[in-house]
Amino acid sequence: MRDLKIGLALSGGGVRAATYHLGVLRCLKEKQLLGNVHYVSTVSGGSLLTGLLFHLSKNQWPTDEIFSDVHQKIKTLLTKKNLQSDFIVRLFCYPWNWRFLSSGANVVSQSIQEYWEIDSKLGDLPQKPVWSINGTSVETGKRWRFKNNTMGDYEIGYASLSDFKIADAMAVSAAFPGGITPYRINTNDFKWLKRKNWDDPDPVPYKPKFHQLHLADGGLYDNLGIEPFFDHSKGALKSKSGINWLIVSDAGSRLKSENRAPSFRFLKRLLRMTDIISDQVRSLRIRNISNSFITQGNGILLGIGENGSGIITRAKKKYHRVIPHDLRNYDWLEPSQCIEAGNYKTTLKRMSESDFDLIERCGYEVTLANLGVYASDITTTRSEISTTNVRPNVEIIPAE
Repeated sequence: MRDLKIGLALSGGGVRAATYHLGVLRCLKEKQLLGNVHYVSTVSGGSLLTGLLFHLSKNQWPTDEIFSDVHQKIKTLLTKKNLQSDFIVRLFCYPWNWRFLSSGANVVSQSIQEYWEIDSKLGDLPQKPVWSINGTSVETGKRWRFKNNTMGDYEIGYASLSDFKIADAMAVSAAFPGGITPYRINTNDFKWLKRKNWDDPDPVPYKPKFHQLHLADGGLYDNLGIEPFFDHSKGALKSKSGINWLIVSDAGSRLKSENRAPSFRFLKRLLRMTDIISDQVRSLRIRNISNSFITQGNGILLGIGENGSGIITRAKKKYHRVIPHDLRNYDWLEPSQCIEAGNYKTTLKRMSESDFDLIERCGYEVTLANLGVYASDITTTRSEISTTNVRPNVEIIPAE
């Protein structure tokens, strides 16, 4: 038995992901596990949701007592306000923003600040849970992160910036290719520190070789947001992350078969190739972390498109799990409904209430089923965890 310290990885996927993750959190709230979240790592839609959670909770992690009110406010925001339309109007109809045509995420930040009214700074965030907002540096190709009042990557170095706006960091994380051009910063505006060698104890002042940096969607590097938690070389959780159990909420889009053969559709074919590469990288990451979950019992994977009845059936037949009484006759969504939720487009547009309810319920039910049959130990107490015989709803995928 040990103290339960949950790491929460919230994937990218626009408003689809934000809504799905909200359903995951609603289930955690019902199981009284929100207070055990020690570290949150987010990408794109996950970053948008987490920013809203902190904003609507007055820069604190939402407690069980206020979560229902926060949940309703987020639903209203996502179904009544069209962030994407506001961004487009600001970018093309405001002449003073035309300078950002090649750095549209700077304008997305304006929409988040003024349209969603999120005006806090990184320095306003609490120490717990730690929040890592993930992006990608176009110049270095490395994961760019905002965390503990700093930003940077190990090649550029790290800069302190407690006055940096949360909306800017959220916009960086959500600048998905083909939709929003990267966020631009001037490196001379910040003081940078970097270790000369990897094992040096203290960083020293450093001047980056780039005068400007372009920061894009964190999904380009790791759309699952698991990099802060998981050591792929060891196939285990990183001890320095301070967590002992990981929940990965994956609401990323799935690659579908499409006809992109005509040569005159060069741009679409190029984007298709990018999607294939991204999907393969995601599959490799999932394969690695799934094997860890199965062999070490240190987390669960919650994939959009799954359905609760399927999880229950597989748990019973393959792993001979005992199904809790309250899940045996639960009125689960139909498999086709969960597939529909997973196929919702990656966008920042306003959602219909029916789409919101479906996707949010999908996230809730997948979490409910997984916690019920694979991690019942951690739902019986908030302070301790036993990982004995805990198995997630994932398979070991053999290498091809």
